[in-house]
Amino acid sequence: MIKPDEALKAVLETVTPIGTEQISVLDALGRVVANKIISKRDIPIKDSSAMDGYAVYAEDLASDGATLKVLGVIGAGDDVSGMAIARGETYRIMTGAHLPAGADTVVERELSDDGLQIVKITEGKKRGANVRPAKDDIGVGDEVDCVGEVISPYTLSRFISVGALHTWVYAKPRVAVISTGSEIASPEDYDNRDKMLDANAPAIIGLLKEAGADCHYLGVVPDDEAKLLAALKTLKKYDVAVVSGGISAGDFDYMGHISEKAGLSWKFHHINQKPGKPMAFGTLDGVPIFGMPGNPVSCMFCAYFYLVPAIRKMQGMNMPENRAVTAVLGEEVKKKKGRIQFDRVKLEVKEGVIHAYPYSSQGSNLIDSMVKCHAFMKLTDEHEGVLKVGTSVQVYIFNSSGVF
Repeated sequence: MIKPDEALKAVLETVTPIGTEQISVLDALGRVVANKIISKRDIPIKDSSAMDGYAVYAEDLASDGATLKVLGVIGAGDDVSGMAIARGETYRIMTGAHLPAGADTVVERELSDDGLQIVKITEGKKRGANVRPAKDDIGVGDEVDCVGEVISPYTLSRFISVGALHTWVYAKPRVAVISTGSEIASPEDYDNRDKMLDANAPAIIGLLKEAGADCHYLGVVPDDEAKLLAALKTLKKYDVAVVSGGISAGDFDYMGHISEKAGLSWKFHHINQKPGKPMAFGTLDGVPIFGMPGNPVSCMFCAYFYLVPAIRKMQGMNMPENRAVTAVLGEEVKKKKGRIQFDRVKLEVKEGVIHAYPYSSQGSNLIDSMVKCHAFMKLTDEHEGVLKVGTSVQVYIFNSSGVF
């Protein structure tokens, strides 16, 4: 049986970016950059002051300062063409203002008597102190290489500052989500007390939307071979398909039974993991398709660990995989040999160290455990027996609220 890391590799080797589009940077938050940007601007435009003070010629200052004639005041945005200082002269200058010709240093106001016509500087400064040189941040023609990175508010600031008002981003994958099972009903059928409401699809869609996908919920398909085959035929127009339930080995698990009729080509059908052993992945007429377990925790874990990285890669992200961090066990854990577990744990930071506390039950039907926990703790096939308090473990954080 395939291992989780092998299964993830197979998924990521199958999917590829689906295309690019050019959009306004004001609409680009959360998208993935597809092309390098070339700066159209120098920042700063000219040598500028890093603080309020006096623009001076450094050699005018002795170790204990100097007394200088104030020629005027320069504010941020003022035109300094034609402004210059000679020896013994200075301009009062504001933060962000351009330096007049001849000035090479700025003395902060705190080191002066704040004079408006004649100012006494009380301390010497090194040449270039408190000056932001022209192009110190970036210059015309410089590259801004954020390809493969998610656009953050800081990225937006960078792009706009260099004059890039439009940018190329990777297209959002269109994902179809279907749930199966005669025992469940769509959320809009909330008055149906004879069936469980479909809690899997909303969780999957929520994870996919956070990952940047364009999601389409196609509803619930009952345990009926003909109806499931008909539903699968509609998936060809999407970039990815996700089917929750019906993937195990039971009599009514039709996803496994109709593979040949539907044209499904599975790359793997089970994974040596708990939760989520009966997960499948393959293609349907070239469309990547994920067969998710019906148990809600199993479904959520598989969506987090396999589906979300796939969606990230389809958007061109450089590092699409979820990454683990190190924690230490806060309680003893028993682990069976030969199985890879992803136990739900609560996290707590104590003196800079992350401590992991396993949830009271690891049943794959317990949705509440996903609400109250923060991470999946990975216990590999090398772990066996009782793991003592303080044992180092790897955790995948899916909810950092209240932790950091």
